[in-house]
Amino acid sequence: MAISDNISKKALDIHKEFLDFQARRIADTPIARNVRELSTAAILQGNGSQAWIDYMQLFATTEQELDHLIPRDNTTADDLQKVRAYLVANGMCSVGTTRQLLNNVGNRLNV
Repeated sequence: MAISDNISKKALDIHKEFLDFQARRIADTPIARNVRELSTAAILQGNGSQAWIDYMQLFATTEQELDHLIPRDNTTADDLQKVRAYLVANGMCSVGTTRQLLNNVGNRLNV
């Protein structure tokens, strides 16, 4: 599985949660709230912080993927850093818009 697939899956989980919330099948949106809270902490504490790592773990299924997202694999070119910043910023969206997690990210973080 690619990192973009992991991001898409998280976005789909949030969207399903949103639909259930709208239909009043659930009273809360814990997945969306968790993404938003981790994103906020990552933004406030910055790249390289434990909060950044915690957020990026949402989208990694392997150590190699996590190493690429943090990045511990030394892939720090400006274009990749910008894409990582978008991924963190996109997590700030509300439950109804978090399907946009891949905006300006696409498949550019795939390992």
